Amino acid sequence: MKKKIILLLILTILLVGIDQIIKIYVKSNLQDKNVNIGLISLEYSQNIGIAFGLAKDNTNTIILTGIIVIALIVAFFIRQLKNIDIKTSIIISMILSGGIGNLIDRIFWGGVIDYINIGNIIPKFPIFNFSDCLIVIGLILFVIFTFREFTNIKSGRFMEEQRKKFEE
Repeated sequence: MKKKIILLLILTILLVGIDQIIKIYVKSNLQDKNVNIGLISLEYSQNIGIAFGLAKDNTNTIILTGIIVIALIVAFFIRQLKNIDIKTSIIISMILSGGIGNLIDRIFWGGVIDYINIGNIIPKFPIFNFSDCLIVIGLILFVIFTFREFTNIKSGRFMEEQRKKFEE
């Protein structure tokens, strides 16, 4: 059980650190220029709203909502600690790290620092950042593994997998 908590803490700190280092670099070096890397370009953008630039006039509400969502994720992790495997701890850490990274931006910079532009691949796609990638990939993995778990329950493999989890 301690292994899961330590993993969650270390991975979350590491991922938030990587995110913030990238954003500091982008804010310091890319405000007036774009860097093209094949079909992707790196360019500074600040999003004061939420996904796709929505809710731009509600900064305090967005910050409060972010804090509540992060608290709910931590509460879920603590409450389900005995039932969560290492893989799920990593997934939760990804989602949590992305949320914390963007929340730090909102608190200290007034909006989220975005910099990955895939407009050459998908026209008019919003610019995003590493934290956004962590959240989206984490949620996709969570859905996939939850669906797989549901399938195992339905097929009868659930009890065997639960036994293995408790042996960890």
